[in-house]
Amino acid sequence: GSPRPARRSPGQPCQHYSIRIGEKTMKIYYRGYTINQEHPESRCTVQGTRPRREMLAFAASPQGAMRWIDREIIRRKVADAGWLRPWAMSS
Repeated sequence: GSPRPARRSPGQPCQHYSIRIGEKTMKIYYRGYTINQEHPESRCTVQGTRPRREMLAFAASPQGAMRWIDREIIRRKVADAGWLRPWAMSS
């Protein structure tokens, strides 16, 4: 299932992710996806949802990876709903 927002005090933003930092790596679990960063200076990889967790994309930063995931979720919802993009239709 999707992660639950952490408890927060009024005025604090909701947290939809968890972070685990190992000796050399950082893993961020965000909306069912995994973001891996080997070193703070290196780019991030985005892995898909369970059960397969295949590699889907690269991003320059964890924030960029989160934006990619948000766009991917919206893209899938639009495709599943059968909505068309007006610019995709031929004239």
